[in-house]
Parts: sequence; C-alpha cells; structure tokens
Amino acid sequence: MLFDSRPRFISFVTIIIAFFIGFFFLAQQLIQQDDLVKVGGNWLKEKFEAYLLDNKLGHGSWTKILSHQDFPDYQIRLKEPKLCDASVQQLIPYYHYDSPGNDAWTKELDWSGKQGFNDAKTRPWKVKGDKSVYAGEARTYKGLTFLRVFEAGHMVPYDQPRST
Repeated sequence: MLFDSRPRFISFVTIIIAFFIGFFFLAQQLIQQDDLVKVGGNWLKEKFEAYLLDNKLGHGSWTKILSHQDFPDYQIRLKEPKLCDASVQQLIPYYHYDSPGNDAWTKELDWSGKQGFNDAKTRPWKVKGDKSVYAGEARTYKGLTFLRVFEAGHMVPYDQPRST
C-alpha cells in the first residue's frame, strides 16, 4: 500500500511567519528601489497592480485586476518591474496546479526584458546533483525565472526542498 507521507497540515502560525518574512524581504528590495514602500501599513502605491485570487474557480486562477484598496493586504500579489530591471535575481516558484494564472501574470510584467522572457523556451528543471529527476519546468530570461515545481503544494520550498 502506498501513501503520501508529506504533512497535510501546516500551522496557521507557520503561514503567517512565512508571509511576514516574504513581505519584509520585498519591502527591503523596494525601499532600495526609489523608496516605493510606505511606512505605516500601506505596502503599495497607486501605480502598482495587484491580483485577487477568485477561490470560486479553484486551482489559483487569477481573475481580477483590482486596486490595492479593494482587498486586504494579505491577498495582495505584487508586480514591480523595477526589480526586474535592477538586476535583482528573482525566482517565482509555483506548484503544478497553480501555474497557469501565475505564468500569465509573469508574462504581463512591464519591464525591459518582457519580450525576451515571453519568448524564452520552457526547459526541464532537474534536481541539483541528480539530473535524472525531472522536478519541474522553468522559463528564464536575465534575472527572472518562473519555476513550475511538480508534486508540490502551496508551500513549494517546504514540499520540495531539493527541487527549489
């Protein structure tokens, strides 16, 4: 009998901690890029675009483009092309079923390498040290990489640490 031994439950505290660590890193990067983050609660300015996940469609389909004022901060997905143009290495990892919508918004980023990124071929992503393991697919151009990881859930680095 086979069964999946990966954990089925990640504590709420773990998710909140990961969220704040991610936003802290992003805030530091944006502050270095023309001070684009307000201090005191607002993470975005008007020129940012954000996406809202419509849970009714399932599997992470990004369906609406909204102002950041239309929904709570925890639902925000940032799109900041200045990071791409500033040679900041960016890896955007997503699990297998969430990738179509996220692939679409990475192709819509307005930066100097947009056309090159969109034209780049998707290539196999293999586990470091074991080239026989086909772990996912990646599209890379300059410093931006969109990585689709197989057999991973919402916490991609937790579910597939060797692949990411």
